Amino acid sequence: MRKQEKILEATLELVTELGFHGTTTALIAKKANVGSGTIYRYYASKEDLLNALFTIAKDKLKQSILANFNSQLSSEDAFHLLMNNVIDFYQSNPLWFSFMEQYRYSPFISTETKSELNEVMAPVLDLLQGALDKGDIKALPPKMLLSMFHGVIIGLIKGSNSGFIELDYNHRRMAISVCWDGIKK
Repeated sequence: MRKQEKILEATLELVTELGFHGTTTALIAKKANVGSGTIYRYYASKEDLLNALFTIAKDKLKQSILANFNSQLSSEDAFHLLMNNVIDFYQSNPLWFSFMEQYRYSPFISTETKSELNEVMAPVLDLLQGALDKGDIKALPPKMLLSMFHGVIIGLIKGSNSGFIELDYNHRRMAISVCWDGIKK
């Protein structure tokens, strides 16, 4: 594994375990088995490193969201697919989930990285806008709908990760159906 990859992997693990403030560049270097100065060959600062890691997470999430998506799906089928894809990604990648949840609202996130996050959500917002235009769903702003569903997904993943709920395929399918039923006309 290349040094830069080791640095990114160590950062992901440490931030997930210790949080942003508990994760120092010295700890990252130690875990990655590189010299402290090596980090600064790749990243100008800890914030730059965190933004780079978030960009990787965002790209992985975007790829997962769009798996098997096609524009010919009905609004309902597309909604189910996209929601299921997000839940799959988060369940399969607990470190990325934890990192993204911490980072999304942190003061470390740059303006550029925030705009990149909007790119990830664009397919979902487009789906919701299309469903609105077709009259398939209630007239709420797509960003508000996205925020509502994001909250549901986060609650499901956290509940599953903590052992509070079982989130198997059938439970997931039913939860997504409840969300759809809440917005459909």
